[in-house]
Amino acid sequence: MNSLSRLNRSLPIHIVDRITGKLLGDGNISIEKTRKPRLRFSHCLNDKDWAVHCYDELKDYVPFSKPKVRKIFDERIKAGFTESIYVQSLTSQVIEDLRDLWYEDRRKVIPFTLLEERISPITLAWWYQDDGHLNHTKVSVKKVILSTDSFSKEENIHLTKLLDRFYQFKFNLDDQNRIILYEKAQILYFLNVIKPYLHSSMRRKYAVPVHPFSCEKNKRTTVYLPEFIKLTSPILGTY
Repeated sequence: MNSLSRLNRSLPIHIVDRITGKLLGDGNISIEKTRKPRLRFSHCLNDKDWAVHCYDELKDYVPFSKPKVRKIFDERIKAGFTESIYVQSLTSQVIEDLRDLWYEDRRKVIPFTLLEERISPITLAWWYQDDGHLNHTKVSVKKVILSTDSFSKEENIHLTKLLDRFYQFKFNLDDQNRIILYEKAQILYFLNVIKPYLHSSMRRKYAVPVHPFSCEKNKRTTVYLPEFIKLTSPILGTY
């Protein structure tokens, strides 16, 4: 049995979705020659609620130590240090399977065989809350940025094609190797797809200054939804 099959047998689908989103975002797996791998993630102290929420969602399925506050001293910062919430797993077969899927030659890669199965709205929501940014003015949304610069350009191009195929999202790759949505209708569609799975502490990433179904004057946009998403008025239904 390969790592993907074993992972799908070991964990519920909704947990695989969340871990996939986490590893697309700020999550990583320790790779040390003499030690077994561990899943870990950290967030700035201001995002403590999000870090604890992720821990609470995963702890019954992946063995985690309790979140800890880490202080990192840095003379370049006025305060002299930064603080973050750090969460690390214990060792397990699940983590070893995740390492085999997500790492090649000690470098994190995108496991497209996994994403072909698990690029669900939950996956997108967790990824966005980790590595996403909503750029907007007081009256309009401007762009959604997903920080994918840690992956290769080729991986990101493949990723944009996959997102287009599954959701019809028209992401572009910028000169910083990030993928970005520019069109207003696309941004609002993206935010509504992931909205049911967004945590209250991440409101800054989805509080848009316009009605979610408004369009530019004299413009008409048709958006086709994936088969597993059912849209009810005025909010998304479950999938």
